[in-house]
Amino acid sequence: MTLRVLQALGGGYVGGTEAYVFSVAPRLLANGVAVEVSLLDGHGPLSEQHRHGAIPVHDLADEGRGLLAVARRFRRLLIAGRFDLVQMYGIRMATLGRIVSRTLTPRPVMVHGIQGLHVTVGDPSSFRTTAALCIERRFARWTDAYLTNSQGAVEFMTARGLPAEKFEAIVNGLDLEAWPPPGVRPRDRAPAAVCVANFKPVKRHEDLLDAMALLASRGIAMTCEFAGSGDTMPAMRARAADRGVADRVRFLGTVAPDRIQGLLAAADIAVLPSATEGMPVALLEAMAAGLPVVATDVPGTRELVADGVTGRLVPVGRPDLLADALAELARDPELRERFGSAGRERVERRFSIQENVRRHVEAYRRLVAAHRAG
Repeated sequence: MTLRVLQALGGGYVGGTEAYVFSVAPRLLANGVAVEVSLLDGHGPLSEQHRHGAIPVHDLADEGRGLLAVARRFRRLLIAGRFDLVQMYGIRMATLGRIVSRTLTPRPVMVHGIQGLHVTVGDPSSFRTTAALCIERRFARWTDAYLTNSQGAVEFMTARGLPAEKFEAIVNGLDLEAWPPPGVRPRDRAPAAVCVANFKPVKRHEDLLDAMALLASRGIAMTCEFAGSGDTMPAMRARAADRGVADRVRFLGTVAPDRIQGLLAAADIAVLPSATEGMPVALLEAMAAGLPVVATDVPGTRELVADGVTGRLVPVGRPDLLADALAELARDPELRERFGSAGRERVERRFSIQENVRRHVEAYRRLVAAHRAG
């Protein structure tokens, strides 16, 4: 039986969720799933690369961005596509999708894909998160399943009143054929850190900049490149100047996915100081590239990074401890190599794209069969 599946994204931006969907979609196709993609907010830099490929990509904002107009276009797409299952990403898309689906008979299986705890809209204690969770609890009865990319996301959501029986965790994976084993990095230079994360408050770039300032005050030579764009970038540029580290950091803006591998190959340490994460693809790629990781001890990241084995985990909001971990690796190239090698081995053993796709196809078939059985 060929399944028809729609992957419903917020937009075609360069972000972890979007990169994941466009990476997995061709593999779903190769495994007997007729997959299509829709974009709530229209095309972006990432989706533009795929709009004329083998997988249909639908721009819901093509004829205007009014909510009712987008909802009508989404409804027409569901009817014309005759999809067995729709996997939605992000609270806006998931809310719209579930409302529209109630107007259809028969309706497709509706799955909320939780990547990076997007349903929480960032800070777990913020008003926006509280509001998002209230919406999610309201629409949970219209949701057939939640597929998350980390056990941490499952625990976060179910602890806040969402039905545990509807959740399944399927960790992200990489195509390691596209990530050959890394070469030996030179030791005769100041170590270079890299942080791949779009600029939004939850990523807490300010902690890394403050840590860089502490390293400078201790006389430890290190540079850092920031790959990503977003609302907080101007404030972070100003903070770098204020902390006296503007000459030690570079803000690269959006980096195309095909350039990330080269960026990681040129670095010595990967850093991610987020307040919360689901299953960060940026760290998965960094470990595949053989980089040691310094990151915050949060769910998702904690499932990926083994503290003291593949890197160091530190508490959120502690730039002093972030600086300590970076200083340790800056001074010890052998430790960097040991952590980096262990990280590559961990990705090979536990985080393959083939296993991720297999489990998704299995879940899709099970959910559709149960839905048809009534």
